[in-house]
Amino acid sequence: MIKVSGLSKDYGRRPVVDHLDFTAPSGRITGFLGANGAGKSTTLHMIVGLIRPSSGTAHIDGMAYHELLVPPRAVGVLLDQPSVHPRMTAGQHLNVLAVRSGVPRHRVREVLETVGLADAGNKPVSRFSFGMHRRLGLACALLGDPGTLILDEPANGLDPQGIVWLRDLLAKLAEQGRTVLLSSHLLGEVQALAHRVVVLDRGRLVAEDDVPALLDRASARRPVRVASPAIQDLAGELRRLGATVAVTDGRHAVVNGLTAAQIGDAAAVAGIAVHELYAERPDLEAVFMTLTEGAEAPAGRTPPSSVGSL
Repeated sequence: MIKVSGLSKDYGRRPVVDHLDFTAPSGRITGFLGANGAGKSTTLHMIVGLIRPSSGTAHIDGMAYHELLVPPRAVGVLLDQPSVHPRMTAGQHLNVLAVRSGVPRHRVREVLETVGLADAGNKPVSRFSFGMHRRLGLACALLGDPGTLILDEPANGLDPQGIVWLRDLLAKLAEQGRTVLLSSHLLGEVQALAHRVVVLDRGRLVAEDDVPALLDRASARRPVRVASPAIQDLAGELRRLGATVAVTDGRHAVVNGLTAAQIGDAAAVAGIAVHELYAERPDLEAVFMTLTEGAEAPAGRTPPSSVGSL
């Protein structure tokens, strides 16, 4: 488990990370989200001891990174492209890391197979594509068979098949009880993969929750579209319950202030037939854009000018 408590980083008078608290539990994948400049990379670097925090703590299974006896065997890290001499092969590079970390040499072949580089292990890294470099970085992170993985944009450079492969791999690692904390701008993939998310905006925590619960809360604030042969009668019942109802024609209305379930229950109690009941469920991207309104959007997207708060 990763536990971050009161973590802050200031550069001069400018806070980059501002009293951050969150938990990434074992056996689950936690998505770490934020627009460019939100403080994600700085936070990840502080967790693994590469940047000294101004205040606060970050612990991995109860220990600070510098307290771990053999860090690569406890924490697998992918923050940047691995620095590899271009004339070295992937196998040679991993062998060097294995010797330095006291990792059994057989792990080199195992991780090359795991990341799909078994046939490229003897190829000079200078001939690798960007996606192959990313797979090599994952191999480095997995080499020590760690219980915790901290991955910054692990899908960068992967083709669609590679992204599906990565999704399956990380799901299996979490099922084994490992802690997986990953940052990504591919919000659709995070929604499909992560059990929970932590969202930053300008260095501050704005959301931490399981993905379904976060989407459910956002859905409860979305308009519900309803159709009934007695739409005016239904509108009256819903208004008595405090809803705002806009009747759009002789059969349809848009309702704010009640959930679809509440509307259905009210119609049943009143004995009014309902032919359609549709609650728009936002995806993680829509929720993210609302939470980080005005921040720089990921992947070149432009944030909406006006979005209701969650």
